[in-house]
Amino acid sequence: VEKATDRSVDVQIEGFPYVLVWSVPGPVKFVCIEPWHSLPDARDTDGRWEDKPAAARLNPGQRFATTLKMRFNR
Repeated sequence: VEKATDRSVDVQIEGFPYVLVWSVPGPVKFVCIEPWHSLPDARDTDGRWEDKPAAARLNPGQRFATTLKMRFNR
């Protein structure tokens, strides 16, 4: 909810193990909502996709679905 205007955003996220919410200070006001399915590599990792925690891997014929719904209220 933006306090000055009472505008808001409702977000529904399903199927993502991580969600990052961030913003930066400055004259342009925004909030970024990023659903993620893995994390960036740490310095001590091998960089291999198959070793990433929570990385989505599918076998042939498998299906994968996630949901991101947003409602902007004015």
